[in-house]
Amino acid sequence: MRSALIAIGLCATAVASSAPELEVFVQRRPSADEVAANFTGAIHEPAYGCFLGAFIDQDSTLGDPIKDGTGRMRRLPAAFEKTVGKPHASYFFYMGYRSRLPRDWIERLHGQGKMVHIALEPNLGLDTVRDDVYLETLARDLRATGARIFLRFASEMNGPWVEYSGDPAAYREKFRLVARKMHALAPNVAMVWCPYAMPRQNIRSYYPGDEYVDWVGVNFYSVTYYNQDRRTPGKWTHPADLLESVYTAYADKKPIMIGEYGATHHSNLESKSVAAFATGCLSALYSSLPRFYPRVKAIFYFDGNNMEIEEKQNNNYAVTQEPSVLEAYSRAVSPPYFLERWPEPVAIEVEGFRLPVEPVDANFSNEAPPESPMAIRKGEVLRGRVQLSAWIKDHLDKYTLRILVAGEGVLFNTVSEGWEGELDTSKLPEGPSEIIVEAWERGRVRLRKRVAIVIAR
Repeated sequence: MRSALIAIGLCATAVASSAPELEVFVQRRPSADEVAANFTGAIHEPAYGCFLGAFIDQDSTLGDPIKDGTGRMRRLPAAFEKTVGKPHASYFFYMGYRSRLPRDWIERLHGQGKMVHIALEPNLGLDTVRDDVYLETLARDLRATGARIFLRFASEMNGPWVEYSGDPAAYREKFRLVARKMHALAPNVAMVWCPYAMPRQNIRSYYPGDEYVDWVGVNFYSVTYYNQDRRTPGKWTHPADLLESVYTAYADKKPIMIGEYGATHHSNLESKSVAAFATGCLSALYSSLPRFYPRVKAIFYFDGNNMEIEEKQNNNYAVTQEPSVLEAYSRAVSPPYFLERWPEPVAIEVEGFRLPVEPVDANFSNEAPPESPMAIRKGEVLRGRVQLSAWIKDHLDKYTLRILVAGEGVLFNTVSEGWEGELDTSKLPEGPSEIIVEAWERGRVRLRKRVAIVIAR
């Protein structure tokens, strides 16, 4: 658990993002074509939306831990979910390769309806990964749990801080070995290939190939300083920029997972709270996903305080330990777009009996996809009460955004806590109109976007 325990990262340079500088959205359900356009058909991939996940085992505020069958300490999801105000679909834990599988813990999570995410790490080197009894037993035991499992094998391989970095050819060989075994013996296991966001230049050399990778992941953290070094500031880096490189390279063929993300709210280097930085980063990243990164189908937050770990003591990422950060996280994950469970098939009433209706595709549910912010199309008809929102690449609260309806004045004027407001078309003249979104900074309009619409009643 390298990046989770240290303020990992090389000096970050800004990555060009596909997210436009300024955009306006309307809240609505996506069409069937829009859903299908962002669905790859991978194992465990939801048709629409993004699974919520977290790592909570190091959060000391969640009550007394319990021991799993291997003696490792685990925190209970119910305590975390009560605190943040929303169930999460999946939880992850770290496991060293050749360690015992905590089968009882996996089955417990599965029994609570959770998907299980395992960060499986060959920390003694790639030579320990062999086609042997351990690997075959691991695959059979994972299958026997009956759980939906993400197996994130040897992640962050592109970074020199792990023992299995430095030999891309050997890495590809070992990943393929594990993937072949899982695909043959554990059909409930999705193989996740997951580099760290930096360094970027060597990521592709570690890719095992489409046949062996079910999901592509990426790990990254928002910190005010990389490696606790004032010469490498990270506060100016927008979190979506750290996602961009991997998303651009692989999202056209694989669902994307943010395997680990955290935003620091207390930096040891600065010896002070940086809660405003954390709240801005959380809001910025989670709000960007439905708007610009619809193929990110799972995100896992690292809810841990490294300040409590004697050999680390660099950053506190725990959302439960700072009220403003907890509020920001709860708000960020509250939209129905962020899925709290595996989509269940609906049931229908037939002569007084409720019968389950299985979806045509195992990854699809008969439930309607959740409403989400969709970019307003030129000439789109807006009718009734519609929820509008704006978005700008700003995690430091530099801008105030205004949405105006031509001839009708300001609809709303707000900072980053939502950037949204309701438009009641019954109070507007019918016919062609225009929505204008403006980004203001220090009393001046810095950016402006116009979208032609049609008002209907």
